[in-house]
Amino acid sequence: MYNRAQMEIFGLVIIVILLTLGTLFAVIILTNTSTKNIQYVKESTQAANYLSTITSTTPDCGSYQSVRELLQDCSLSPNWQNAPLCTGTATTVCQEARSLIKLTLEKTLGAWGKDYEFIATGTPTIEEVHIKSSPTACNEQQEKEGSSRPEKVRPGIDIILTLHICS
Repeated sequence: MYNRAQMEIFGLVIIVILLTLGTLFAVIILTNTSTKNIQYVKESTQAANYLSTITSTTPDCGSYQSVRELLQDCSLSPNWQNAPLCTGTATTVCQEARSLIKLTLEKTLGAWGKDYEFIATGTPTIEEVHIKSSPTACNEQQEKEGSSRPEKVRPGIDIILTLHICS
């Protein structure tokens, strides 16, 4: 009788150990975050942070306090040639905004070896602020991660700034 009780307890111990190992493997598998998901979150966050930073950057363009103001005035212009000029230069606000965005993208994402595409939409003039790291960047074969940021220009007129980081 004593021997049979020991065998039953030993069997129960083995069952408990197997259940514990099974639960441990299930937890590891279910909580394992893939590197693809991590990369997606990282690139989306980078894009959102870039858009927030660039719109708040102070340009060297007269009384304009931010790139946001340059983009707003650019979007209200009938075309690039008739856009307001930066004080003391022949550069329009559209040209200044585009060159500043392009320069910062080249010095950050470009220096890190990442392909990117910056798109501004909302008015015909602002849609000319379209920047790609190369002509083939962010094509249909590449995966795109990014962020969009709406900007209010005035009632009824909004522009949307989008940055895609491609891999």
